[in-house]
Amino acid sequence: MALKITKSIGTDKGITNEAYVRIADYQISKSGNANFRIQLFMSAADAVASPNAMAPIDGGQARNQQIGEYLSIPLTKQVEETKTRTMMQPVQKDVVKTRTITNEAGEEVSEEYTVQEYVTEEVTEEYTVTLTVPDLSSAEGVDIFAFGYSHLKAKLVSLFSAAKVEDC
Repeated sequence: MALKITKSIGTDKGITNEAYVRIADYQISKSGNANFRIQLFMSAADAVASPNAMAPIDGGQARNQQIGEYLSIPLTKQVEETKTRTMMQPVQKDVVKTRTITNEAGEEVSEEYTVQEYVTEEVTEEYTVTLTVPDLSSAEGVDIFAFGYSHLKAKLVSLFSAAKVEDC
């Protein structure tokens, strides 16, 4: 599996219009990320190591800033969770109080009156948070390289157009 870019692109080894792109290896983390290491060559011939010649340390790879050296695919989903929190909060309340007064006849009588006071009460409230959690289901039960190549091809098409990206 590989992809060929038929548009002229610049690399650290020069300009090519037959760039050969493949996935070298991958790593999937349980935290919800798939990382694919990308190899870019000037042509398909450059990707095949000659048995009679010593290959350079980098394997004859080229580099392009737009394509990059890694393709990272998030394997996560958004979930909403309702949480409850309890806190002490001042609340304004009407409090009825009683006082004794002397009326016009000289008798002592009880009188009720209302005052507003701040009272600290325990208040419980619910709120919703959105969490990003790992979801590896999109990479389960599939050929991992086919999964990676579909995302790599989508990236290359977004950079260079569908007409300029071919399957090899």
